[in-house]
This record gives sequence, structure tokens and C-alpha cells, in this order.
Amino acid sequence: MLALVTIVLLVQRRGYSVGAGEPARAVTSSVGIPARSPHSRLVVRESAGAGLVFPLTGALTRVGREVPFADVVIVDEYVSNPHFAIEVDAGRVYTLGEASTNGTRVNGLVLRPHQRVPIEDAAIIEVGQTRLEFAQVPHATSARLPQTCLRIRDKILRSLAEGLRELPQSA
Repeated sequence: MLALVTIVLLVQRRGYSVGAGEPARAVTSSVGIPARSPHSRLVVRESAGAGLVFPLTGALTRVGREVPFADVVIVDEYVSNPHFAIEVDAGRVYTLGEASTNGTRVNGLVLRPHQRVPIEDAAIIEVGQTRLEFAQVPHATSARLPQTCLRIRDKILRSLAEGLRELPQSA
């Protein structure tokens, strides 16, 4: 039971990949990377691992065929090491083409090696025989939410206390 819980937590925190006939396995590197909330994610839409989600947390995430060349590993014989990267710079997100053998396409546009192209939510990235969807994670429910709730609670309690003071005292 403990092993199952550990695997589930590992998959939720780090992402995983499945190739044809292979079991799911953790693939993103955690060495030297502080734990933080994901700013975006890659979702596998077409391949043997369809439906898998890879949270992206760093300023630069390399995608490729194997660790240590890639932070996110795609099990696809036509994917290079690294194949492409997702880069966050000044609040914008970019796809950066690497010198891959089979190329990278973003919404149908073929990236040249080292070409940097801005991407938006729901962009489709094609590498080898795999189609990925880029999705930005909304930050409306970030860590500020509990503080906002506490401020609203405090305002309500102050209003109630003031209202109680204004009630006539019964004899």
C-alpha cells in the first residue's frame, strides 16, 4: 500500500511517461530544482502516453528522449536529446527549437534550430510521433487566496462586532 501511495505522489509531483508496452515511470529531474507551483504543463494528446501530464515549474524545461539531457522525457524513437525547450522570460512563455533530427512543429509552424517562438495556452507541439498540448496553469487560486479569505473573514467579524455594539441594550 505504501509503495502505491509513493508512486501516486511521485507521478503527481514529477510527471511520468509511457512508451509502447512500457510501464509508467517518473521522468522529470528533481536534482537541484526547488519545489514550486507549476506555471504551465504539457499534456500528451497523441502517442502511446496519451493523457499524461507534465507540470512545468522552472524558467527552462528541456524536452527530449532521456535524462540527463531532458527534464521531461518523451518515449518516442523519433525524439532527440534534447528536442525542444519551454522557456519563461519576463512573464512570456516561448518554445525554443533545439537541433533535433526530426524537427519541432508549434501549431503547424516548423521551428528552425535555436528559433524562439512565443506560445499561448492550448498550443499544439509536435515532436516525432507525439503531439503535446501546452497549457498555462491559472494562478487565481494561488497562495494569496487564503490571505484574501482571512481578510474577508476579519472584515465580516468587525462588521458584526460593530453591529452588535449598536444594538440597544436590554434591561
